[in-house]
Amino acid sequence: MSVFDKLWMCLFSRLGDLCLDPRPATRKSAGQTLFSTIAAHGSLLAVGTWQAVLWQVLFPLLDKVGIESGLASTEKSGDQLLIHHSRNTEHKQWAETQVLTISGVARVFVTKRSLLHTLGDFPKAWRLLLEHVEKLALSPTQEVSLAALKAFHEMVVSGEEVVEEKEEEPGRWSTAWKTWLSIGQKSTRPLAPNQEDSCAPTQAFLTSLAHIFPLLHPHIKAKLTLSDLTKMSAVIHACLALPVQADSELGYLLTASDESLLPLHNSLLKCIAVIEAHALSTHQALLPGVFRVYLQLCSLVHDWPEGAHRCAIKGMFPEKYILFGEKVMVAVGRLYEKTHSLPCVVDNLIILDIVNAVKTPLQLKYSCIKQSSWRIAIEVLLAVLSVSLSSITDKDKFSNVWTTLVDTLDSFLFPKVQPPQDRSPEHCVEDEAVDCNIIEFLKDQVLDKPSLFPHSFILSIMVILNKGSIHSHSSTEDINQNQDTGVPLALREDFAKVCFETLLQYSLLDQSEPLANGNGGFDTPTKILTNGVDTNGKDAKMTNKLAVTSLLHRFQEVLCNYISDEKLHSPVPLPAHRVSEMSFVLKAVATLISSLKRGQGEVDQRTWAQVISLYPHLVQATVTAAQPVAVSLQQALHQYKDLMQPPAKIVTN
Repeated sequence: MSVFDKLWMCLFSRLGDLCLDPRPATRKSAGQTLFSTIAAHGSLLAVGTWQAVLWQVLFPLLDKVGIESGLASTEKSGDQLLIHHSRNTEHKQWAETQVLTISGVARVFVTKRSLLHTLGDFPKAWRLLLEHVEKLALSPTQEVSLAALKAFHEMVVSGEEVVEEKEEEPGRWSTAWKTWLSIGQKSTRPLAPNQEDSCAPTQAFLTSLAHIFPLLHPHIKAKLTLSDLTKMSAVIHACLALPVQADSELGYLLTASDESLLPLHNSLLKCIAVIEAHALSTHQALLPGVFRVYLQLCSLVHDWPEGAHRCAIKGMFPEKYILFGEKVMVAVGRLYEKTHSLPCVVDNLIILDIVNAVKTPLQLKYSCIKQSSWRIAIEVLLAVLSVSLSSITDKDKFSNVWTTLVDTLDSFLFPKVQPPQDRSPEHCVEDEAVDCNIIEFLKDQVLDKPSLFPHSFILSIMVILNKGSIHSHSSTEDINQNQDTGVPLALREDFAKVCFETLLQYSLLDQSEPLANGNGGFDTPTKILTNGVDTNGKDAKMTNKLAVTSLLHRFQEVLCNYISDEKLHSPVPLPAHRVSEMSFVLKAVATLISSLKRGQGEVDQRTWAQVISLYPHLVQATVTAAQPVAVSLQQALHQYKDLMQPPAKIVTN
């Protein structure tokens, strides 16, 4: 070491000693002078001298300041008037020195990085500095922990500017990743029963930690594994499970009332987004892991971690957590649309996981705290199904998907909890439109292509259609109210009509007969269930038979209910929507029988028996006083002419 360098080393050592002075002001001035001098004149030192600076000045200084801080008293100073509350104990004063020291040393590593890279023991120095960063980041003093994360942030950002990657670079960033993960795991541990909520890390700390990962990711993405993703997911969930305190989180009050994510939630979403982008571009094996992370977070729309319940800020819990869960649901749908055909997504049955994830908010429906939750869930479900159904080749592999899907749709279309009494008519109409869209979706994507799906799935859809078609009016409605009242009696009439017409449409055996629509006109020609194959195919026959059977049960139920209600209601007419429903059913009976007669060879005896069993009910209905019903009834009765024949001769032995 040259005399010149020895002189500088002497100066640095003395300034380092003054950084341990018992007087806070002296420590502060000495620290500022030491680090500004190294920054300004460090380039004059020889490379070998820099090793002495690191190992004889900077790292010993970090160690000694840490020891002194640990030994410092936490008793308040006697003169309360002259000292601010943030510096009224020795421990708080030493915290200021710790902040100054870790920030200064990290800045030296950042500003002199190109020179330090040439040192043989730079990897060792990097690891040691990260150990100090981790230790200070876990400090119970918020000022120190935030300063450590800021130093970590600067170290990672500076790495983006290093052009040439040395051999030790991958190991260097691997150490940084382990440090980030360790800080995340240790700082977010659940609080002990005897700990107060104020002991939990603040939202500012957790947000700062989350900000670092997207900057760190480019350096570690090549070696990131599914195991790493699982560990990171655990850190994310632990962050969400910590309580939020009002006294230390005043800045977050500003965002509690609007429709934006909390800074922490936004940062966590960006952490997953950078991994998603990498997985889409070069590392598709990570996609199942990314889906798992997203789908676990989807549960935030209806289920929240225990610690989140202890939120001290009004308007933040559970509203902000639900908003976060909704954003994640949308992200899942978009990601699946991009990746649905990839082998890793198909083989891992990601579609089943998605259906299970949206199942709960769809089942809750009107019980959801935010009504937007189930709306987003059904949009995501239909988007996912629309890109998947046409590409499914293995029916059996997806058997669990069909079972779960039917359960989900059934509980969504027929919720246990009815809409709240104060729900506006406009919202009710919108809700019914959503239900109708689902039936239209099933018609286009499933019933038009029955050969792609198992028989049991088609049967389940027929059951849903039958159930929906008898939902045209409430079982609790007062039938003594006539059609002139201003109170809307009908419950989801459009939905019932769509279900009913779909059943009828897929029950006819040829396409030559138009469907009477109940308004004196005709709808589009009916379809036989086929998928570009012979119309006598096994799938088409079976599904048509299911539709016919379901429809005939429906006809009989409407007929019986109408006859008994009209008798009870006489002489006052039944409500208009009941008359319209009955008229529509009778026209549908005529259309169906006409179709069955043209396809005699395809109709079994049980179906004919069902048709004939309707006849007594039709005769009973002839006493009706409603003119539209009488006209439609004539059309239905005329169709029975060809079914009447002399009784078979009884042969006796």
